[in-house]
Amino acid sequence: MIAMMISNHYPVAFGHPSSWALIAFILAIGAVTRHWFNSHDRGVRGRAVQWQWPVAGLLFIGMMWFSAWRPDQAMAAVDPPRAMQVVEAHCTACHAAAPRHESFDEAPGGAAFDTLQGIRTHASGMLAQAVLSRAMPLGNESGMTEAERATLGAWLRAGAPAE
Repeated sequence: MIAMMISNHYPVAFGHPSSWALIAFILAIGAVTRHWFNSHDRGVRGRAVQWQWPVAGLLFIGMMWFSAWRPDQAMAAVDPPRAMQVVEAHCTACHAAAPRHESFDEAPGGAAFDTLQGIRTHASGMLAQAVLSRAMPLGNESGMTEAERATLGAWLRAGAPAE
């Protein structure tokens, strides 16, 4: 229950295209674990409860694998000029040395993407927030498309090459 209560703070959970399946994994793990505690409290031992921890462990591993899987995300070709256009169009309004967005006087979290070095420094965060979880841009205010996310993701995974 606590995991579901705080899940909105973790975009990998709520930003997944099949977040309902992640919730199903969490509920199944909780049910198996609760059954073990109930059985243990009744004094049940041996083969009757030996299956529960391995099953919970396998469900947890399955949940981790599933959370990393993105069925709707096609791999795009690495296109540095196009990726830089995506960053300029969707990221630098807020994440720049001098943000253009009226809500920010400085780049949130100190993450400025107006230079290639700044992008490379924060590449893993950009990948997690804008590509994998779709948490950025906030509320998709700039209208970032799935194709743009795929272009950005391919470029960031390749190390953000200049050419």
